[in-house]
Amino acid sequence: MNNSIKIVILFSGIAAFSLLGCGGGEPAEQTETVEETETETVDQGESTEVTPVAETGGANSAVDAIAIDVGTTVGELEVEEDQDWYVFSVEGGETFELTFAPGDEAEAISFDVLNGELDCIWYKSNVKPPVTQTFSYTTSAEAGGDYYVEVSQGQPGSYSIELSKQMQNDAGSGIDSGNSAVHAIEIAADESIEGEVGDLDESDWYMFEIPQGDIFTLTFAPGDNSEAIDIDLFDSELDNYWYNSNVQPGVTATKTVIMSSSSGDNYYAEVSDGKGDYTLEINLTSQNDAGIGTDAGDRAVDAVPVEPGNTYTGQLGDYDAHDWFSVEVAEGQSAGFTVIPGDDGEYLGVDIYDAEQDNLDYKRNLDAGMTCEMSLPDDAAAGTYYLELSGGQGSYSFVIE
Repeated sequence: MNNSIKIVILFSGIAAFSLLGCGGGEPAEQTETVEETETETVDQGESTEVTPVAETGGANSAVDAIAIDVGTTVGELEVEEDQDWYVFSVEGGETFELTFAPGDEAEAISFDVLNGELDCIWYKSNVKPPVTQTFSYTTSAEAGGDYYVEVSQGQPGSYSIELSKQMQNDAGSGIDSGNSAVHAIEIAADESIEGEVGDLDESDWYMFEIPQGDIFTLTFAPGDNSEAIDIDLFDSELDNYWYNSNVQPGVTATKTVIMSSSSGDNYYAEVSDGKGDYTLEINLTSQNDAGIGTDAGDRAVDAVPVEPGNTYTGQLGDYDAHDWFSVEVAEGQSAGFTVIPGDDGEYLGVDIYDAEQDNLDYKRNLDAGMTCEMSLPDDAAAGTYYLELSGGQGSYSFVIE
């Protein structure tokens, strides 16, 4: 087959696709169809000068598509014309919006939007004046490129296409947050951030640092006009620690995590599998075990010294699985240990150790409403003794007398 015959076959194939259009039915390899949304066109602060193309004639295939940019383009389908084609470029992370309107004298016009592979992503057939149709589409940071508009009959008549584009601004960064932990945007604690997902932008990743011994609370909420969105929490090893799927507008998902005195690192949040805007916030508070303003040590060498006769409080949970305290016992003295789980306490373990860290007594699985009382042996030698509270979840109080 010579080159001239090949060229004829190639353009015949393109023409045949153009005549069918993606509004005539579901395309053979349609990867996703996006529902239309009725929204106001975003003001880009750029020229909205109307660009007429009717007098130059529209392009009748994607190969010859006329390039358009932000603003309004007007055209006309003559009786002998089947379609007009346009193309525009979108940067990765931008959201674009198209508003289509048939002219007042037109009977009905069909509009289609296609991606760079000419897969149909949206269509509306036989739009009649004065009806307008608006389509919004969000790309990801990794996926920009060309998009096409096909205007077809319908019946002949004039039409307008208004295009606006806006870069995402996830967490105030001026861009779309990356779709992996490697490209996560770092966010600060105690600040509420906003973002959006949808269409090609399937996930947004954020990274935040948690100090040792702190308590952090993740708070997530989709916007009122959003669809259900997923939220996932990952630890520093990117193991999934917690997730909440299909969080609906009007619902707030929260997760509180208690760190230990030896744990603290970078954590990650992934927002995914939904469409619309959302808010995300990480709040930090400090533990105050035995009034020290942080978490008690999680081994004997880091035990917090306490005084007999005083009542102390603390808490355990999540990564904070052990709190150690030490008390000095003088010659001829004994000591009694009273431990009470708080109203939210459960599964608390209590251990007493001597100076060599040999276990002298223990109790397990104390829940709210229970009291643990233990004493040193009558012949206990003077020196340092340890109280270990472990394995539980929630608050507790104790006194050594």
